[in-house]
Amino acid sequence: MSSTQCQTKSNTRKSQRTCVAQEHIQVLAKLIPPHEFYRYNDLWSRTTQQAVYLVVFESYLENNGIVDNIIPKIESSLGVKVDIHNNLNEFHIQLEDILHAYISLVNELSRLAVNCVTVGDYDRPLLISKHVKDLSSGFQLLNLKNDAIRKRFDSIKYDVKKIEEVVYDITLRGLHNPNKRVLSDDDHQEVKNKKA
Repeated sequence: MSSTQCQTKSNTRKSQRTCVAQEHIQVLAKLIPPHEFYRYNDLWSRTTQQAVYLVVFESYLENNGIVDNIIPKIESSLGVKVDIHNNLNEFHIQLEDILHAYISLVNELSRLAVNCVTVGDYDRPLLISKHVKDLSSGFQLLNLKNDAIRKRFDSIKYDVKKIEEVVYDITLRGLHNPNKRVLSDDDHQEVKNKKA
């Protein structure tokens, strides 16, 4: 994809960062010989995790919540297929990279919860708490081995605790309006549909 095509698309839906990432990933993909993806994978895995994280975080901010099926968004944003069935030999995004991106999202959301309180937004940490707990329970369903994902998964517990402390302080100090209920994901979708 040429840079002019990417600039045209970035004005419509893609952010400039994901567009640049897409260009670099496609250049890299052309350099890898067929059937040798896993031979060189460790050289760029952290970079692809960061690129996937950018897409996940961007979609979280756009939708004010976690997107149910993020894989098509990742594939369209980065221009590379996601290996869902673990059978691709050409350049692709691994499922582990998506899991790492979600762990990075939880880490960033715990920071966002604290910063929201600092600027006076007392409702967002409650919504963040719900989303982080959902992600945490999803990770607990996985049978993780003693690898990098498992080690990073352990950090989610600390992030959940940090967010719970923020929510506790908000509730204890009476900063949250109890009459205003926190919208669920379905309620957010209903509000979006009414606006459209």
